[in-house]
This record gives sequence, structure tokens and C-alpha cells, in this order.
Amino acid sequence: MPAIYASTLFEATVNLTADDDFVFSQWTDTKLAKERLECKKSNKGICFQIVNPDDAVEVFPIPITESDIYDGGIIISQEGWKFTFKVNLKAKVNIHKTTKEKIDLGLFPRLTGLSINGQEYPVDLKVEVKLQSKKI
Repeated sequence: MPAIYASTLFEATVNLTADDDFVFSQWTDTKLAKERLECKKSNKGICFQIVNPDDAVEVFPIPITESDIYDGGIIISQEGWKFTFKVNLKAKVNIHKTTKEKIDLGLFPRLTGLSINGQEYPVDLKVEVKLQSKKI
């Protein structure tokens, strides 16, 4: 799997509702967070995707977790059911070779997921992200 370097800076807010009670329980579960740390699994993450312009069903993911970050980080604050993600990071990410091909073609990803404790919540946001083969 080829590696790419990513750099992004953005803020995103998720307002969970009563329908999102499973996500809320996972995001606020301190026992789960501790277990994930003990197993050396990242608790915070974001996911970008490139959509194939010829076939919208085909997507090319670019997940970034805490363990990929070498500068900066993901800071999450909570007020009730509202979660704010402040992201300022540089990361080295291993991706599938077909995803790398799409990046090399100049296709740009959208932010499609925010995660805490391994539980991703879908979003669809256009944020600035720099992707390249050499270290940023």
C-alpha cells in the first residue's frame, strides 16, 4: 500500500439527536476509550473519500487516525449532544493503490466521516486538504 502525506485544518460540529443514541453512547463511553488505548487502537479519526466521477457508487477512502498524525492533532470538545472537532494536522497515511491513482489524477476528496472510539459518524463537508507523495 502506498503512503501519502496529508495536511488539513478545519473545524466541524456534529449535533447528535435522540435517533443517534448508539453513536452518542459509543462516543462518550470512557471504558471503551480506555480499552481501545490498551489495545493500541486510535480513539479519534477523520475520513475523506474520493468519489469516482463516472460511477458514484465507487469510492476511494482516505482514513486518518491519531496514529497516522506526526504533527498537530484532533481536539474534540463536547457540550451535551454537540461535539466539535478542531482538526489541525499533518499525517502519513497508507492508502490503496487505486486511491493513490485518483489523487494523482487530481481528484479531490470530501470529508465523509468523523469518529470517536472507532465509531464513525457520516458527514459530507468540503474542507481544504493537501495530499502529496512527499512529506509536508
